[in-house]
Amino acid sequence: MLLGVNKIFLTKRVPLQRCPTCDTLLDAATSVNHTHDAKPKDATVCINCGNILQFDGEMNLKVVDVNELKAQPPEVLQAIFEVQQAVFQRIIERANG
Repeated sequence: MLLGVNKIFLTKRVPLQRCPTCDTLLDAATSVNHTHDAKPKDATVCINCGNILQFDGEMNLKVVDVNELKAQPPEVLQAIFEVQQAVFQRIIERANG
């Protein structure tokens, strides 16, 4: 379970793979709408670097295409940006010691 800004998100395991941006091993995805496990075309955020990613048809992670991101519902975009902001804040805190 991941605690977000005034929200609780449910986390599900996904096939082990690396973030295409920072090479961090990832094995879970968090649903922003609590309605389903991760599926192709779902967007997610790397918990290490904060980049927005997307599952392709074989459930492999890729950097999200901006047009695919624009197609997400507003509430999903808001949740993605909230998680991304939390990751960026953690990166800043780690850098500042």
